[in-house]
Amino acid sequence: MVLALSQSGRSRETTDLVARFRAAGVPTAALTNAATSPLKDAAGTTYSVGDHPDSRVSTVGFVVTYAALGMLTDQLTRGHAHPGWAHVAEAVEETLSGAAGALADFAAGPLARGSLDVVASAPQLTTAEAVALLFREGPLVPATACGTRTYLHGPMDVASAGTSHVVIGAEREAALARQLTQKPTGVLTVMERSVTPPPGVLAVRLPEGFTPTQRALVEVCVLQELVARVAEVRDEPVDKVAFAREDTKIAALAEL
Repeated sequence: MVLALSQSGRSRETTDLVARFRAAGVPTAALTNAATSPLKDAAGTTYSVGDHPDSRVSTVGFVVTYAALGMLTDQLTRGHAHPGWAHVAEAVEETLSGAAGALADFAAGPLARGSLDVVASAPQLTTAEAVALLFREGPLVPATACGTRTYLHGPMDVASAGTSHVVIGAEREAALARQLTQKPTGVLTVMERSVTPPPGVLAVRLPEGFTPTQRALVEVCVLQELVARVAEVRDEPVDKVAFAREDTKIAALAEL
């Protein structure tokens, strides 16, 4: 079974792969936001998450697709969706309310000019990868995602005033954030309320009790607000096109 994901359903490589597997007799399914697309034509079964209007960086599409996959995984592994999914939206609103000041201050700090490292514990690497991508594609901030262990073994040595840091995780990541304050760099921690943020950093405090998958969705939604604030500060609208892509999307299956 092949399950393919594409916000627009127009991704060239994804559609090509699905068409090849289906031709070979492999069951194929696609999950997209778009109601109609080349990928829908290529796949044996297609599910749309609603054909919702979205930003250029697919903020809506990512959130809805991620939630759908998370609940599907629960269904396959547990036999039912984890009850925490029903409380994710409330957790996002609650966290944003408490973090508004920290997000605004972080956006107006060194990140208003420089680059960004997003560092996360292993269970939260999804957050790091998704957020770094949003910063690159949205406000055009040079951003890199990294796991904590890898970051501790070299990349952190180049921390400077020109690189801000979003650090996501637990006690080990709090220790990393404390070390980073030894350099003139901006640091924002994203951690559960049971973890005390070190002095000198801005903090997003998360509610407890979610699975790592659910927690990642809360983190991404909250940090989407940071992306929007940085876009305003840097005067780089999220929906501004950086390049006219010539070979990553197709309009019809016949283009393969």
